[in-house]
Amino acid sequence: MKVYLHTEAREISPTARSSFVDGEGCFSFRTLILPKKAVVTFTFRTAQFICEGTDSSRKRSEAMVYMMTRKYFDAGGIRLSYLDNEQRGCPVLLCLHGLFGNARAYCSLADALQNDWHVYSLDQRGHGWSDHAAPGHYQREDYLCDIIAFIESIIRESPVVILGHSLGGINAYQVAARRKDLVRALIIEDAGAVEQDDASFARDIVDCTPTLQELGKSLEEFGITDPAYFLESAVERDEGWAFRFDKDSIPESQQNLNDDWWEDFLGSSCPALLLHGGKSWVVTAEHIREMAEKRPNTTFRIFPDAGHTVQLDEPSGYTSAVIEFLNRIS
Repeated sequence: MKVYLHTEAREISPTARSSFVDGEGCFSFRTLILPKKAVVTFTFRTAQFICEGTDSSRKRSEAMVYMMTRKYFDAGGIRLSYLDNEQRGCPVLLCLHGLFGNARAYCSLADALQNDWHVYSLDQRGHGWSDHAAPGHYQREDYLCDIIAFIESIIRESPVVILGHSLGGINAYQVAARRKDLVRALIIEDAGAVEQDDASFARDIVDCTPTLQELGKSLEEFGITDPAYFLESAVERDEGWAFRFDKDSIPESQQNLNDDWWEDFLGSSCPALLLHGGKSWVVTAEHIREMAEKRPNTTFRIFPDAGHTVQLDEPSGYTSAVIEFLNRIS
């Protein structure tokens, strides 16, 4: 049976689901979807799942539970959501997900940094629990103004370290180029200085399916062989399973992302770490090396067996590389 990663489901427990909806916290299970008869018990750090097997046997498994607090702020008339590990007094790390992603992508990293870093993870406009903007309001400056407003009005400590994946990585170095006073260092995951991609297929993604598995299969029809990254943004509604991201805005965001951004990438000189998946279809290892060669204070790390989402494909190595870099700049 094919299973998918997921973090919000009525099958898990009404209590867990209400904590998502009501904003009390964020659990990231990183485990398989459970049948409706599954029983869940929570301890501080571990969720224990007891599932009824087809042979009437009871199977037990465990997964780590990471806790962050969900909050909201107003960015020029659009309500944006973010997660906060509330480690006040520690240096700040701001995490920015990629297209189709959401803030929960960084729960496990925040857990690993729990005692040393105050981690914020932002649901960028049109993603996660943040509002969907009107068409035409997914320009480069829209994203960057959101991030700058977040740093100035919510974090209110600068400079900060910004970690970004893909869209989030480009956003990170463009913020650094425009506001050097706000950015202490950069961690850029699988984002190049030149972007050229096509996300027009997003408009054709189904609006809703009866089950999560069917939602995953609908992605496979577009050639997405591992839907786990996309399904992290799945949500169960009364009519069935759908995505939280604004699928109609994704092509607009990607189109506005497509350009030569060398000037922005080279527009700051703070320490930077580039993380790259050797099997990525978005950017090549040669391009990553060129980026590191051209920009001062820039190093890179290549994960040969990872794809575009290094944090999913090589979570241990990814976390170690991030921690090593953060220790070096501290």
